[in-house]
Amino acid sequence: MIDSMLTILWNLASFVVVLGILVTFHEFGHFWVARKMGIKVIKFSIGFGKPFYRWYGRDGVEYVIAQIPLGGYVKMLDENDDEVAEELKDQAFNRASIYKRIAVVSAGPMANFLLAIFLFWLTFMIGIPAIKPVIGAVIADSPAAKAGLEKGMLITGIADEPVKTWGQVRLKLADFLGEQAIIPIMVKPSRSATVKEIDVQLDKKMGEIVGEDPLSTLGIKIYLPNPGTEIGEVVKGSAAARAGVRVGDQIKKLAGKTIESWSDLQGALKNKAHQSVELTVEREGQWIELKVTPDASNNGNDNNGYLGVGPHVSDTYKQAIRDIQVNVRFGVLESLNRAIKQTARMFSLSVSVVSKMILGDISVKNLSGPVGIAQGAGDSARAGFGFFLGFMAMISVSLGFLNLLPIPVLDGGHLLFYLVELVSGKPVSERVQAVGMQIGIMLILTLTAVALFNDVVR
Repeated sequence: MIDSMLTILWNLASFVVVLGILVTFHEFGHFWVARKMGIKVIKFSIGFGKPFYRWYGRDGVEYVIAQIPLGGYVKMLDENDDEVAEELKDQAFNRASIYKRIAVVSAGPMANFLLAIFLFWLTFMIGIPAIKPVIGAVIADSPAAKAGLEKGMLITGIADEPVKTWGQVRLKLADFLGEQAIIPIMVKPSRSATVKEIDVQLDKKMGEIVGEDPLSTLGIKIYLPNPGTEIGEVVKGSAAARAGVRVGDQIKKLAGKTIESWSDLQGALKNKAHQSVELTVEREGQWIELKVTPDASNNGNDNNGYLGVGPHVSDTYKQAIRDIQVNVRFGVLESLNRAIKQTARMFSLSVSVVSKMILGDISVKNLSGPVGIAQGAGDSARAGFGFFLGFMAMISVSLGFLNLLPIPVLDGGHLLFYLVELVSGKPVSERVQAVGMQIGIMLILTLTAVALFNDVVR
């Protein structure tokens, strides 16, 4: 229970840091451009609700950090909100030209895209340790098996795009979301220098099963060296220690299931917390039966069991790990070039996913809300600084894209009104804007409710 609470607090703290940074940059975009356009800014707020902390700058702007960190806003002088003194009317937002208003409203999403480029740039320069896309197993009768993919093959490209890590493989496969496509995969068989193309025909739409890994849709598993089942560490006071498990024992069975790898052990421990089960180990050539009651797992799932053992890590295993590791790292200019392309790609992917959701090719059950983002933020923060920066960059692109949707209340809704004004030569009536705002609020609340429901179900 304590471990679960610590995980929740860690995820929440990571979520607040991510959202705080992204919202601050978004609102600063509006703030900075508004002032450059000669529009008077009254308040700059990060968060909503009662102010947690506030101060007034020399520029006369009220700066606020509010208690609910789920957004922010920039309040500008505007005759539609309050009475404006005659001498200040030329600084009111509503008196600004249509082009200035478009620039101010567009600046928030643009700030998010620029921040994403910067974060991706840092990520590529710092470098992220990753794993080469070597196929570990091919599931029988899966699309991969039918196409001829085999264990040990190295994936070098997908649809004419080179890939060097499993992360790049997954990102490229995301292009096929909502499609029952033929996916051309370039592979290099083990112990061969020849690269060949294999076309994999999907037997269902990519993403049809909510939450399914694209690799599972293909029917392939990641190759990871097997350290064996010899125990190299027994945590003092753990379930294994209480049961009499020793360093050097080899795990053979747990709860009747044969154990050949540590992933087998993790699978056998599912839903076994606080349950007495049989554990079979080999010790000095003899098989010994032990009774063990696993503790609750410390990974956030209290139902899964935790033995408190670690594997014996041999030199051979260490070398096998080094052989499949790769560090994605580039120079300053190459990192900038890749950061721009990555940001553009994430934006394009966002457009594609939303379009396919509207057309019904992808289920809305794939939407994630604050809970999903918080979990992603916590996981990436635990994985390392580079992973955290990359995650924050992706969310920044998503935030910028979301705000450009033509929904009243969002920046995109305001831009829609301004474009209508630009074409027609006159502002959209206040009545139409009011109705549009009501519709926009309902849409946002509905999407938020669906995303939260999906998070809870997951």
